[in-house]
Amino acid sequence: MLLNTEKNFNVKDISESTINDEQNKEILNSLRIVKASKLNVRKSASKEADKIGALIRGSIVFVIDNKPYWSLVMWQDNDTNISLQGWVATKHLENIN
Repeated sequence: MLLNTEKNFNVKDISESTINDEQNKEILNSLRIVKASKLNVRKSASKEADKIGALIRGSIVFVIDNKPYWSLVMWQDNDTNISLQGWVATKHLENIN
C-alpha cells in the first residue's frame, strides 16, 4: 500500500492506486518462469507442430492463453528486443509468486 503524506490526498488518488495494484496483480499472475533446462516453443499446441524456438531455464514468459497441457506464451528476445510468442508445454512452467 502506498502512503501519501501530502495534505491534498483524496479518494481519486486511492482508487487510481487500487486500480494499478489490481492490474499489477493480474500481470504477476500471468507471469511464469521456465523450469526445464531447454523448453521447445512450437507454432501450435501440439507435439507434432513445427518448433519455432526454445527457451532456457529461468526465462520469464507471459501467458496469453491456455489449452489442456499447453500455454501460449510471449517473451522478449534478448538479442533483438522483439516480443515473440509460441506454444509450450505447461508442465515446464511455474508461477513466479
